[in-house]
Amino acid sequence: MRVSDWVKVVTGLLMALWHAAPALGQAVVTGTVRDSLTGRPFSDALVELVPTGTPWLAGFSARTDAAGRFTIPDVASGTYHFGFQHPRLDSLGMDPLVRTLEVRAARRRLTADLALPTARTFARTLCRARNDDSGVLLGRVIDARDGRPVTQGSVQVRWGELSVGNDGLRNDEAQRTARIRNDGRFIVCNVPTDGPIEVQAVAGSLPNPSRVQPRVSSGRIELQFDYDTPLRHRDLYVAPEERDVEATRATVDSTSGLPRAPRRGVARLGGRVVGDGGRPVAGARVVVREATAEATTDSTGTFQLSGLPLGTHTVEMLALGMMPMRTAADLRADTDASVTFRAARRVQALDAITVRSRADDPAGFWRRRASGAGYYVDADQMRKWGPPSLGNALAMAPMLRRNLTGRGGCTPTIFVDAMRVEIGPVDEILSGLEIGGIEVYPNPADVPPQFGSPGSRPGAAALSGGCATIVVWTKAYVN
Repeated sequence: MRVSDWVKVVTGLLMALWHAAPALGQAVVTGTVRDSLTGRPFSDALVELVPTGTPWLAGFSARTDAAGRFTIPDVASGTYHFGFQHPRLDSLGMDPLVRTLEVRAARRRLTADLALPTARTFARTLCRARNDDSGVLLGRVIDARDGRPVTQGSVQVRWGELSVGNDGLRNDEAQRTARIRNDGRFIVCNVPTDGPIEVQAVAGSLPNPSRVQPRVSSGRIELQFDYDTPLRHRDLYVAPEERDVEATRATVDSTSGLPRAPRRGVARLGGRVVGDGGRPVAGARVVVREATAEATTDSTGTFQLSGLPLGTHTVEMLALGMMPMRTAADLRADTDASVTFRAARRVQALDAITVRSRADDPAGFWRRRASGAGYYVDADQMRKWGPPSLGNALAMAPMLRRNLTGRGGCTPTIFVDAMRVEIGPVDEILSGLEIGGIEVYPNPADVPPQFGSPGSRPGAAALSGGCATIVVWTKAYVN
């Protein structure tokens, strides 16, 4: 074989090796980008490697796929700034997250993942939140007419707090207000995470009494934190409150208690109501109460509403035999909104009766529950309802009024581990995770003798406490 032929063979082998493996001193960088707040991957995120020594030079980049995975080939050895960009960062008010990554010649393949900080890290950083039930609500306030951020105003968060005092059990309203920043963002710190909160955005400066102008706001929507997640992100859309003063039906303002004309607008909302297995639910009512607008689903479970006010508003679903549901919809001028309700059937089911020995039931909780008198909640039921708390469990008791007084407006008596308590707020008595069982007795005749005695409360009837009696047991007594 001639020398020229040997040269061609060697050249071909070298070219094959060049294409089959990374060049000397180069590596393949792979990984996944994940949203730690939701647990979902980031798709279409821009992942970048920029040389730390020469950041003005072009680096390396790649886009993530639907599963959040990325691959960057032919990365030269060196030290890089390693991070990603995604619209989610902008909505959270965060700068691109960057860390340092070393690419060495000895490693031809390098795996490096990226993620948002966890919800607890966010909460501690933004509000110095403690490891308790306090949480952080953040987001942006956006004009529903043109999509621009609102630069003035406030976001109000309200919730109910149960308190126990000398006058018994009461439900007080608590509130926190956060200012809207110049970029439209807001942060509300130290809000409860173990129950629903009511949120509303109001744009603009303080009202000018010399001018009559419509208030620019969202509707009042209800939000819930995910279990064991102290951070909730929700953008809010606002628009001027145009009122239909000619409407014959008026809503009632929940703050003032006075009639208020319904809101109107040009927004449209559509969607579906489906049940088990995705089957359509016909005849369900879908209501936007701010507008007193209502639609009924057809045989395909579909509904359509028009003439709705712009902004973020609450949408409710009511259907015979189904659990009522509500969600928040962002009604904007540039697009039709859509919601889907996955309705759950309302099932009347009797709890199984567990028979336990006296040694397994030192408080007598399971024995009294089997007797059928009173209302009982155990730790397993509380977990199914969401983040366990005494307030949530009492709110589910059918014999207590919405304001959590007893029937007739009287105030219940509370025992914890057979000891009567008179302190408040009620969720400071003990953590929801400590509760093993709760008993509620609405009628004096049903109250066990050990939880009622003459003089147990000033002016109380003998053996009754004068009203409903609530008995709370820790897991030391009920498990």
